[in-house]
Amino acid sequence: MKLAFAILGVVATLAAAGRAGAAMKFRGYQSTKYGYSLAVPAEWEARQEKDATITFTGSTGVLVISIRPRAGCTQETLPTYAGQFVLSDKVKVLNQGKRTANGNAGWLYQYQTKDATDTLRGDTICLLNEDSLYIIAFVTRDWLYDASRVVFEKAITSLKLFPPVGAQPLAQGYRRFEDVAHGFRLQLPATWQATSGDAASPAFAGDDGTLQIMVDSTARYLPGDAEILAKAYVQRAHYKLASLAPGRLDGQAADFAYCEPPDKPEWGACFIVFVRQQRLHILKIAYQRAARKDLVQEIAGSFQFLGHPAVKPKPGAKLSQVPKTKSP
Repeated sequence: MKLAFAILGVVATLAAAGRAGAAMKFRGYQSTKYGYSLAVPAEWEARQEKDATITFTGSTGVLVISIRPRAGCTQETLPTYAGQFVLSDKVKVLNQGKRTANGNAGWLYQYQTKDATDTLRGDTICLLNEDSLYIIAFVTRDWLYDASRVVFEKAITSLKLFPPVGAQPLAQGYRRFEDVAHGFRLQLPATWQATSGDAASPAFAGDDGTLQIMVDSTARYLPGDAEILAKAYVQRAHYKLASLAPGRLDGQAADFAYCEPPDKPEWGACFIVFVRQQRLHILKIAYQRAARKDLVQEIAGSFQFLGHPAVKPKPGAKLSQVPKTKSP
């Protein structure tokens, strides 16, 4: 259902009369789970909807904040992508264009419904932040719009976006991948696309590298076996082992097996192997040495177990050193 018409069902609760006065008071609302805060009318009723959507309803309007997956949306495609939540044959767009929300670039739609008996008017702004599309929508009856639009303006001028609770700030050029089933998140290059539909073994690839994640719980694995398993997986892939180094992922001891693909001398690879809660975890990373020489460190450094607070690495602390061996 389009967001505009999800709002219309709530608008039926608006009072037949009313006016937004200068005495309206605001309060702060914050969602640490989805990484935002903004000001909303203090007296309006809040209702948590499904799909990361919250609705604030008063006698003179409705304010909705909804968080959706960003998918492949970019700043360039934002107008078209955001239009699916606003545009329909029952909506007349009065104005659209770029608009910032407290310094965050977005796209604004101002519209009116084509219902002569009870015309509604509203504003919807869509913004991108990290892996999410943020939608802030306000709607009220047409004759209340000019007086009550202060609610929308107050919301977007007070909007602050930040990383979700527990998550490290997103590195430039990276996007976040979260594996809820196995309980961890990490960052990978934003241009890499998913190449596997298997939730048990997600994989991603780009022109300059690949990442495959494997979690095996079919046997009872022991932490001390990680080194042996790392060597075995390198051999199984027919790679040449260059170096084996101990390291850590979010405090978890792991073995970093750096190796060389036999048919790609300009590429490097690393198997990061650890056992946690008797399950075997493997991150297989391959990368072009010239373009992504720090890729292993960047992915490993962003790894977090879900539920852990974000911990800033201590100066000088190393996950594992990339070996300085050269391909033959």
